[in-house]
Amino acid sequence: MAEKTPSAAAATKAEKAQRKLESLVVDIMKECGYVQKDSTAPASAGGYTFATAAAVFSKVRSKMVEHGICVTGDSTLEHFSVNGKMSHAVIKATISLHLDGATLTVSAHGEGKNSGGKAVMGATTAASKYCIARLLMMSWGDDPEFEDPDEEMDQSVATWITRCEQFGLDCKKDHKAFSQWWAKFGDQVKAETTTVGASQVYEVYKGILKGMGG
Repeated sequence: MAEKTPSAAAATKAEKAQRKLESLVVDIMKECGYVQKDSTAPASAGGYTFATAAAVFSKVRSKMVEHGICVTGDSTLEHFSVNGKMSHAVIKATISLHLDGATLTVSAHGEGKNSGGKAVMGATTAASKYCIARLLMMSWGDDPEFEDPDEEMDQSVATWITRCEQFGLDCKKDHKAFSQWWAKFGDQVKAETTTVGASQVYEVYKGILKGMGG
């Protein structure tokens, strides 16, 4: 029987490593099929529960470490724009699993829309989270990143944020007077924006109120 050449032996070793990596990923799929919801949106934004990216990453990271799999990642900014006070970003994230020279790679897109300049950060987190979801076919139910407001909704959020900030200026640091703003306009904000949009306006309101000492 002819002996395997060095190149053939290397190929066989690589194939075995690839099969081992894929087999371990199947095991991790079984172990990480569902992530428990660990956070709740503000009552003003609907009060729904969801699994945070931190919960997803923590569960998967521990399983990767347990099986000796190294994880690397990269991201590419594919779109960025600003409309009024709203920034919009689309990120393509890629994660790769490495084991004994074998590699398994998956990519996914994430979108972020934010009034505070954190659209890129939000899109990167979402894209990384969905990479894991695609790789392991994970489920976590309701998800705030599924909200996809159009440009008209974005403008509505920006308008309400401007109104809130202006009222804060008009109150001249009177936190008692300013604290009435959400009670007066909160229902209208929720009616005219998305769940995520209402949450963004509410966070601005809370920030101004806290800055006033309320």
